[in-house]
Parts: sequence; structure tokens; C-alpha cells
Amino acid sequence: MSIARKTCGVQLAQRRKAKGWWNDYTIPGVMQEYVTLESAATAINAWQPAFVPGLLQTPEYVRALRADPAAAVTKGREPDEEFVAARLARRRRLTADPPLTLRVVLYEAALRNFPGGAATAEGQLDALVEAAAHPSVEFRIFPFSAGTHPGLVGSFNVISFAVPGAMDIVYVEAPFVERWVEGGDAAALYGELFERITERSLAKGSRCHSSTSCARSGEPCRSTSTASPATAMKKLNASR
Repeated sequence: MSIARKTCGVQLAQRRKAKGWWNDYTIPGVMQEYVTLESAATAINAWQPAFVPGLLQTPEYVRALRADPAAAVTKGREPDEEFVAARLARRRRLTADPPLTLRVVLYEAALRNFPGGAATAEGQLDALVEAAAHPSVEFRIFPFSAGTHPGLVGSFNVISFAVPGAMDIVYVEAPFVERWVEGGDAAALYGELFERITERSLAKGSRCHSSTSCARSGEPCRSTSTASPATAMKKLNASR
């Protein structure tokens, strides 16, 4: 029985069976399950230490990520336009009615090492700024200067639903394997971990525009753990 069926009961099971936009694309099994849940979710809290989250990637970023041998975990992943189109289609959730509430914390490394280099960086940074302008999107940067942090365990997404009785589901991604953590204490621990990471990320006043300005200029982002929010904002804005 799928995660969707076990966790969210009949309503999500019906959605799983129904024809959704994802049925028009060839999507690998685990990712199809994720996309189904994403389409039904009301909120996602995402921590990503290495790459821009799929929901916010530009076409150029997706193609470069698939083609760059330095970034690919497995060899021979050529750019697939159907894969690119499917990934872009996921962004409908950000403008749906009601929209998905998305909170993203991105490690500074993801803004420094773009697949495809400078050719993809500018457009992707602009896309992040645009996404952060959505009232349902919160975007934060976890800076190098914050030092060792609990997010070193790897990337994860905490997925929440409005379906009565539904528990949070955590999608944990690692090389060669993905796993689900379904409800209970384990899922709650990931929720707490996300909040701990968020607390140490750049101040909400800095958010995306100033942080991506740092990435463009090459100036390191400043952590609120080593400087006041006002000082951090002054240095970040100076890089514009």
C-alpha cells in the first residue's frame, strides 16, 4: 500500500487513482509518489544543503544538473525534455488556489556551486527572488558562517496535509536511496530539526533578494549567530 493511501486515507487514495497532470509524463516511481503527495499537500518545509529544490528550479538549472558529470550521482543522465517539463509543471502548486505554503532553507553552498556554472546561475538566482515574492513562500539562507549545523544529515522535506487525520510525511533523499518517514515521533523530530535549522538561518528581513545578491557578488552571507540582523542586512545590501 502506498504512503499516500496509508497516511491520508480515502481522500488521498482517490487522488492517487485520479488522472493528474503527472500522468502525462514518464516519472520514476518514487518521484511520482512524491509528486502525488506534493499536489495534495497544503504545506512543505524543505531543507536543501546542496541544490535548489526541484519546485524552484529553472529549465536551465534542471538541464545542467542532469547533464553535468560533476553533479550527477550516476553516469549517463542526459538532459530529458520530458523530465524538464514535468519538473516545471510542479510549480503550478505555487500559484494554485489555494497555493502551497512553501518554506525553504537553502545552505549557502547551493548558491555558490551551480550546475552549469555562470550560464545557469543568474537566471536561477532571479527565479529564487521571484519565488520569494509569493506571499505563500518563505525563503531563507543558512550561511557558511553559522558553522556546524544539524542539517548536515542531508536534505529532507516535511509534507503536511489538510485531510482530516492525515499525518505529516517526511521525504528523505540521499544518493542511491530515498525513504519516507510517516507520522509519529520520527516525523515530528524532522519537523523540530527544520525549525532548529530555520532559527539559525539568515534573518527574515534578509530573506532572498539580499542573500542572492551575496551569491552574485561573491561576498559571504553573514549569519545572525555572528552579527545582529541589522548588521547582516547592511552588509548584504551593500553587495547589491
